[in-house]
Amino acid sequence: MVSMLPKELPFTVFVPSRDSFGRVLGLQRSNASAGAEGDNNTYAVLSRMLGFSVVPRRLLAVDVPPRLPLDSVSELQIHASRDTRRALVVNGLRSECVNAVRGETVVHVIAGVLMDAKFERCFALKSDS
Repeated sequence: MVSMLPKELPFTVFVPSRDSFGRVLGLQRSNASAGAEGDNNTYAVLSRMLGFSVVPRRLLAVDVPPRLPLDSVSELQIHASRDTRRALVVNGLRSECVNAVRGETVVHVIAGVLMDAKFERCFALKSDS
């Protein structure tokens, strides 16, 4: 997912954990890597998720402003805070790993998937059928 971003521009990405890909989106690791190789459905899902998960600036966990919303590139409001154990929490999702740096991009792995209500309904409908 992060490989879809240009390396020379500053971004912060809140990436779903491996378990979240499978649990929430129904994507397995082989499907996720297939997205880069041309599987149109997987690529479309990853692209859409990326829009919700990327903030167009570089923020380490200590730099994330508490209580101030961040706007993702798709204009989803992201609310970050710290829990009682000082872990980064993003829209109610606890971080599993923070501050992985790749070029100008900072990656924070979270225990869930950031998405708007419309996109979430698409996955709720799939799991109901």
